[in-house]
Amino acid sequence: MFELERSDLTKSKGGLNPLYWKMQKVLNEKTGKTVQQKDPGRGPTLYAKLIYSKKTDKFRTQFFYLNDEPIEAHTLMGKYCHAKCAIKIESIFIGARISLQVKLYEAVVEPAKTGMKRLLPRPNAESEVQESECVTAADVMNDVMNDVMNNDQNDGEDSDAEQNKKPVRRVKRVVKKVNHSQRMSEKPLTPWVVCENSGKVLSAHCDCMAGLGESCSHVASLLWAIEAGCKRRDSLTVTDKKAYWVLPTSVKTVPYARVKDINFSKTPRSTSTVKPSNVTPPSETELTNFLNCIKDCPSKPALLSLIPAHSDFYVPKSVNPELPVVLSSLFDNSLADADYPTLLKKSEEAFELLQVTKKQQELVEEKTREQASSRLWFRMRTGRITALRE
Repeated sequence: MFELERSDLTKSKGGLNPLYWKMQKVLNEKTGKTVQQKDPGRGPTLYAKLIYSKKTDKFRTQFFYLNDEPIEAHTLMGKYCHAKCAIKIESIFIGARISLQVKLYEAVVEPAKTGMKRLLPRPNAESEVQESECVTAADVMNDVMNDVMNNDQNDGEDSDAEQNKKPVRRVKRVVKKVNHSQRMSEKPLTPWVVCENSGKVLSAHCDCMAGLGESCSHVASLLWAIEAGCKRRDSLTVTDKKAYWVLPTSVKTVPYARVKDINFSKTPRSTSTVKPSNVTPPSETELTNFLNCIKDCPSKPALLSLIPAHSDFYVPKSVNPELPVVLSSLFDNSLADADYPTLLKKSEEAFELLQVTKKQQELVEEKTREQASSRLWFRMRTGRITALRE
């Protein structure tokens, strides 16, 4: 008599659901477990879901008469009914498979006097759309094309025809390329919006995953760009207004005069006499004490490099005569075109200069202990073959 099990007669989360989906057990190839899924090829069935109330010890349904009185459960049991539903397609997801998100607003159930007495309708029951209030993007685009055709056909007609025809809604379609939020290297998206001249947005779409709901961030960025462009178009630039001269605060009025009587030259600056300074210059002793004080500062003042008494402390360590000769200083540009005997003679002379004493070795080792943190370490290694002892 019924196609329901006791597990179906339970209260669903978020409210009562009058749609019943026929389920079947299928083996999941990935997990190897048996799961339940909706029977393919069969849509939902509308039925009076029975809810048992422990408080009243009665079964009840979620259907009501036209006078808002609840229908008793026993009046629907075993009766074949026709149902008219008011549903709304909230979103359509197009991917590997197409799925619809449908919301049921109202259903009118009419008991049938003939036919089999069963609560659920037949699987092959026919359905029809009584009324639709949904406005899709395709409808908006059709309105756009109709407006364009009406504008073309009405060009050249007399004023009477212009007064009798229906007002044409001016709409525009804006398409723009927008980069992805995270994947910048991928192909840009192409969101579009359809809006009226007043700025009212009629429809929007994007070819990203979230754009199927017509409310993604790429559509928002396109609308923001349109708004910024309109603000810039309607705003005044500095050349849109007539130039005006800002009067100095000391000038109250400017009298009219002929051009030949106006002096366009700049007013010369008033030269004031520099007052002589009464500061006594420092003595030699005071200047020496001052330089000695700044010498003891943690950082070396660049001024002391120009004072003969303190310039010795600013000589680079690499040019210290106590250090060996740096090989980079042996380069001689005049020998670029010299013959082989000349180069051989010059190399023998340079080899004599490369003699490193024991004292120079110890000094280099002491000055370059910081290695990579020392500039002298890199300078002394220039052109030399260095290695660690094993």
